[in-house]
Amino acid sequence: MGCQTEIAKDIDFLDDTYMLIAKENQKELYENIKDRFLECDDKIEDFDFGHSRIETRKASVITDF
Repeated sequence: MGCQTEIAKDIDFLDDTYMLIAKENQKELYENIKDRFLECDDKIEDFDFGHSRIETRKASVITDF
C-alpha cells in the first residue's frame, strides 16, 4: 500500500501499529521525522565481529508522532 496523504489520514492509529514510508520527496514530513530521530533518546547499538569484518547495527524508535 502506498503512503498517500489520504490513506494515512484514514488509518486509525489507536487500534494497531502501522509503519508508513516517508520518502525525501515529501519534504516537510521527511524533515520532521528526520529531526525526531536525531532527538531520540531510545537508541540501540549492536556490534558484531565475524567473517573478517566488523558490523554495526543501529536502531531508534519514535512513538506518538
